[in-house]
Amino acid sequence: MCIRDSPYTLALLDSYPDIARVNDKISPIPGSLPDLRKNYAGCIYFDRCPYRKDICKAKSPEKTVLDNRLYYCHNPLGGGSY
Repeated sequence: MCIRDSPYTLALLDSYPDIARVNDKISPIPGSLPDLRKNYAGCIYFDRCPYRKDICKAKSPEKTVLDNRLYYCHNPLGGGSY
């Protein structure tokens, strides 16, 4: 199973430099890293995700499998909402 289609994972991959693409710009992820000492009511990546929805702030995503891929996301890319 794969989580590469989650919006936050894609943002992480876009922010990683690729030496094969010398002229590419690195896309930073806005905001701060979540404080893992806190208990969040919703998704810990809410402030940093460009695809966030209202439910993401209110409710933590549950484990979901779509198309043989594992997600903890209310809005997995390519998988739609659940």
